Amino acid sequence: DATCEVTAHPRGMSRDNLFGMSGNVWEWTASWRDVSQAYRTVRGGACLDEATPRRADCRDAHDPSVRSTVFGFRCAKTQ
Repeated sequence: DATCEVTAHPRGMSRDNLFGMSGNVWEWTASWRDVSQAYRTVRGGACLDEATPRRADCRDAHDPSVRSTVFGFRCAKTQ
């Protein structure tokens, strides 16, 4: 699998009319996953993760100082 344009799967649009809420990269969130604030919550699943469901409600935790092609963030704008 590989990443794709956000609008590539219109049937996967959320009920809030949002495209691409999962599947390209794990998206960093502002939430810490632990009290020591060493791990941030990531959501959505990445295209390179075969064993992980690629759903917007899928969550995991990772060290934000580690770089990887499977982590990213969402840029959003109103229309």
